[in-house]
Amino acid sequence: MRLLTSFAPEQLRVTALSWSGCRYPLAILTARAWVPDLLHDWPVETVSRCYGAQLLQRGRVVREQCLRPATVTAALEALHPAERRPDRGKTVLVTRQASLRTSDPDFETAWPLAQGLLKLIHGQPDTARLDALAEVWAALPQAQVIRERADRVVLVAPGADKGSALQTLRRRLGVSQARILAAGDGSADAAMGPQAGLLVRVGAHPALSAAHQTVPDPAALVQLLRFCRRTGAPPQPNALSCRA
Repeated sequence: MRLLTSFAPEQLRVTALSWSGCRYPLAILTARAWVPDLLHDWPVETVSRCYGAQLLQRGRVVREQCLRPATVTAALEALHPAERRPDRGKTVLVTRQASLRTSDPDFETAWPLAQGLLKLIHGQPDTARLDALAEVWAALPQAQVIRERADRVVLVAPGADKGSALQTLRRRLGVSQARILAAGDGSADAAMGPQAGLLVRVGAHPALSAAHQTVPDPAALVQLLRFCRRTGAPPQPNALSCRA
């Protein structure tokens, strides 16, 4: 969730600790290229990078969906030459080990040698141009486009979404769908819905309108989690009157 970008409510961490103490695994599925530092003292068993491109369980990579080099080549060729300039746009290729930028002097020689191409990002103010680019990228073989922000388009491999990552995690842990509670505040979080017994929308993002429950903010999410903790299991969809 974006609420984890730079900080997280202390009560959310405390609540997570209480769940962990009762052997409920906590997973953070993030769009970020790197695991946020603020999660280092959280009881997180599983974390994802780049939506679901890389899934780490207890620090070990257990699943990875990488872009093919040929797909990245075609995606970069779809950019206008001027769009690689730092003053015209921001293009970043996230790999297992680094974030490579087209504005870097050695980008063209460095990226073909990189291992594990997790996601390609291009951002700029011209949303109409990004709409067109998203269509081109979506038509590439072995590619999936994620568009969470109007000023950015993201390319990942098929199956690198949060829903696929959650499905893998659920199967690895042997947890039934009914026992999964997922919460999110962005459009990419909607992919977790089919894998969760309860999908909670934090805020009012329209892409999450089909969520089972809606809470207005992280503080309300804490209250919902506490309720679930007291009852010993995630509530059934629509069992609570907390839709905003």
